[in-house]
Amino acid sequence: MKTEDELLELFKNANLDSYKVSADTNVTNAMKLMTIENLIEFSCKQNIDTIFYNYTFINEDVLSITEDVKSNLRLDEDILSILQDKFDEYNDSLLELDFDKPVYLNVYCIYQGVIFCVQEEDYWFEKQGFGMPEEVCLKLYTKYFEDIVTEKENKEQMISKARNELREKILSDEEFHKCTNIHSRRMYANKMFKNNENNQKLFYCENGGLYDISINTFIEYVWREYKNALKR
Repeated sequence: MKTEDELLELFKNANLDSYKVSADTNVTNAMKLMTIENLIEFSCKQNIDTIFYNYTFINEDVLSITEDVKSNLRLDEDILSILQDKFDEYNDSLLELDFDKPVYLNVYCIYQGVIFCVQEEDYWFEKQGFGMPEEVCLKLYTKYFEDIVTEKENKEQMISKARNELREKILSDEEFHKCTNIHSRRMYANKMFKNNENNQKLFYCENGGLYDISINTFIEYVWREYKNALKR
């Protein structure tokens, strides 16, 4: 992409007046030429003496991995537990970039009511290992996929083991043995889990969603096992 000094030198050599505009023009229906040199040649041949240009910049926010980005990608907490540090490192490294470098240069002139334009682009941040946040998230997910799978398996094993220990505890609880109807078992479940964060974590994710079964369903499974044991 041409620097502003290089661009102004081209205009000066072609005897063109140039004006830097503050925002992009709507070029949806514009005629697009291949190069700035083509546009200058066209302007000169058509006796156009005025040309317009502007540079477009991005900022840190455009490249940052935000909560909205993670939400849109629907990354669950197991994935985030592995990748959040990587996301934070990536966002911190954005501070080292020079956002004074433009990503687009738009140059245009107007002839008989029609806009003739050229756009140059330079995604300079990609050359430094950065990109759009959604793409970066997916790349990091791929890179650390095995770690994510291992983390999920370890968590599932931990929850399974802890649930089994809780199951054994409930099966041996005489108070539970007296819960002969579903209402009493719901009351028992409420007592067991309401103020016990460790027990709650065996069934609910941090965002409040269930892993698989609800607490009440778990209690009913344990009750059936207890009743079947009595028949033996």
